[in-house]
Amino acid sequence: MTAPRARHVIIVGGGASGVLLAHQLLRQSADDVRVSLIEQGPDIGRGIAYHTGNPDHLLNVRVANMSALPDQPDHFWHWLISRGADATLCPDPYCFVPRRIFGDYIASLLEQ
Repeated sequence: MTAPRARHVIIVGGGASGVLLAHQLLRQSADDVRVSLIEQGPDIGRGIAYHTGNPDHLLNVRVANMSALPDQPDHFWHWLISRGADATLCPDPYCFVPRRIFGDYIASLLEQ
């Protein structure tokens, strides 16, 4: 009997959607999946939406509703407080944070 062949998935575009797809494939698939993420920019997980350095550019959705993991709706909130987020920045999961912080969160999904 021959061993099953490994699958190789290539994702073009390393913005939020590309990173989320890569993360889900790696998380839910067996060990026989290899994922390559191709991004022309210097950062992954940001794209245009989450690349801004302006702290006044906030998410238009509350932290409580921005988890990248459907089965863990408070994942973003826990990530935020685990990073020692300043209480004035986000005192509860119903706040709005700068878009760049969400880009950091998305990028962190592939750090594992």
